[in-house]
Amino acid sequence: MKQLLPVTIAALVAVPLVAVAQTTTRTTQSVEKSLFERRAEKVKQHPNFLQQATAEQKLRDLRRRWDKAFELKDADTQASFFAVDGIFIAGGSQPFEGREAYRDSLLRVFQRPNILLTHKPTKVEVSSSVDMAYELGSWKETWNEPDGLTTLIANCNWV
Repeated sequence: MKQLLPVTIAALVAVPLVAVAQTTTRTTQSVEKSLFERRAEKVKQHPNFLQQATAEQKLRDLRRRWDKAFELKDADTQASFFAVDGIFIAGGSQPFEGREAYRDSLLRVFQRPNILLTHKPTKVEVSSSVDMAYELGSWKETWNEPDGLTTLIANCNWV
């Protein structure tokens, strides 16, 4: 009888676990169907939903192109992303206005030896009317000073 007791207990434990697994599978399928139905309803309610997804992807692609232009030290390409009458405000420096001023600042930045800029986008939002979008993220920048020391600006955020 002592040998049967563990088997009996194991059988009693196994049966409820199988029932829980079957219930969980059905619940998961219900949740997935429910999420799909809600998403479909959202698309019906917001005809610009697909345009939003496309705009978000375009914004992410622009970020990659901007990063590549920085990596190549291509001030002209990078400045082409900046509005003709835009105002650039960076911590620790005076704001400047216009695409040409932005391009000139890039030319100065690119003079820094071994400059490296790394972006990590964390969120891209596009309005339901697809007329406004923004990107949030963090960045860090490093370069070598003339005396050989490395300067690091890290844990910065942007909008």
